[in-house]
Amino acid sequence: MSNAGAASREIRLSGRAWALVTIGGVLVLLALAVLPVGSLERSVVARIAGLISAAVFMVAALRLRPGSRAIWWCMWGFVLLTAVTDVAYDIQASTPGEVPSPGITDVLYLSTYAFAFAGLVRLERLRAPRRDLEGWIDSAIILTAAVSLGGVFIIEPLLAQSGSLDGATMVSIAYPVCDLLLVAALVRNALGPGGSSPSLVLLMMAMVLFLVADIIYNVIQGIATPDSDPAVLEVLWTAALMCIALAVLAPGAGTLGVPPAEGVGEPGQIRLVALGFAVLTTPVLLCAALLVGLTTLATWLSAVTILVVVLLLWRISVMVRVMSRQAQRQRALASLDSLTGLPNRRAWDSETDHLVRRSRAQGLPTTIAILDLDHFKEFNDSQGHQAGDRVLAAAADAWRRQLRRTDLLARYGGEEFGLLLPGVSVAEAVTTLERLREVMPYEQTVSIGAAQVRPGEDPIDALRRADVALYRAKAEGRDCVRIDTHQPPRADPVVHSTSEVGTAGADSDASSA
Repeated sequence: MSNAGAASREIRLSGRAWALVTIGGVLVLLALAVLPVGSLERSVVARIAGLISAAVFMVAALRLRPGSRAIWWCMWGFVLLTAVTDVAYDIQASTPGEVPSPGITDVLYLSTYAFAFAGLVRLERLRAPRRDLEGWIDSAIILTAAVSLGGVFIIEPLLAQSGSLDGATMVSIAYPVCDLLLVAALVRNALGPGGSSPSLVLLMMAMVLFLVADIIYNVIQGIATPDSDPAVLEVLWTAALMCIALAVLAPGAGTLGVPPAEGVGEPGQIRLVALGFAVLTTPVLLCAALLVGLTTLATWLSAVTILVVVLLLWRISVMVRVMSRQAQRQRALASLDSLTGLPNRRAWDSETDHLVRRSRAQGLPTTIAILDLDHFKEFNDSQGHQAGDRVLAAAADAWRRQLRRTDLLARYGGEEFGLLLPGVSVAEAVTTLERLREVMPYEQTVSIGAAQVRPGEDPIDALRRADVALYRAKAEGRDCVRIDTHQPPRADPVVHSTSEVGTAGADSDASSA
């Protein structure tokens, strides 16, 4: 069977399994919604659904590519351990006597967090292999809001209810703390780079359902009797297990850990809204604590508020640096030729005057040259524009290797290049220009015209004289270097007096003699 046929068959099998699990999950959730809370039938349905989810998950994970299996095996450990611990808890609860707290089931339940956390961390590492400081800061800001909410509405009521920090209280606090760690991993993945797939959406949904159920349970533990068990909790926990089983069967499961091709993108609207909510959460809770006179809680919230401000300032500084680098990059791109990587005509015009003035201030000469590829239009027409582009890029690279860092080589336009040699006379420049002519790639040739910038002369005028020399090189057979040999016109002497005329005439006679 061909690879395409095998892949098609695998997709069909995954689609059928996904449909069966979906239908079965909906029926299970409907059964849990209507069966009486605490009944044996309800517990049996929930436990069987959890064990079946773990079995389906294992079979589906074995069919995935090795690159993503590490993530799914961590999640399978979470599903399996949760389902097994639920069975153990029901057995423990059905035996005579009070369920010990802390007990073995607490250790098992807390261990499930390790598998889920490891899977989400592994997912984040694979999806964001590059450094994403902005994402980490944003995640920390949002996490502080979650910590504030968890401390105010879950941990503080649990401490107030128990009155002492015994083993049972510590275990009760351990659950929301583990939930906060899971929130951190979940937020980091949500704010990380890369697009979403049905598999990733279902996995994130499963974690959210699990966290919502835990939050409801922890809030109830803090404000109600420990034996309270709303019907929605069992539905949410079972739905979370089924969503993970559906995630491993959904499209994108095999490429879940493949890093995105693009870099880190700009923050979306949802991310900005989440950041705004996170930044305002702790100050609002602080004001509420001060209004009701909870000084201890207000002190703790004040410290968290300071942390939020520090993170926000850090985020702003990172954003400013990123914007500055992007502006510099845009300026650089605006002055560079995209094909050759050389400065473009715009950069040549702005740099030429500056370099000529600096050479004059140092009492040094400057030479301007124009390099024009021979018969380039005919080469383009016969070989194609891509071949012509390769010649231009290769010529620019070869010439760049022969020049000093202080020389300015730019693509002047089309197949013409401008060259400025500060501190070099036109006679000295001939050696360099001949070397550039000799390193032409692809057996192509180049004609070069050069002129030395005269004292007080505008560089544009020197460029015109170099252009005239270039035309002479073209007319004399091409593939050569020609320099401007015309001397500047001398100004007529100004006669101020008869004595000066006589002196000039005497000098002239002496010169003739």
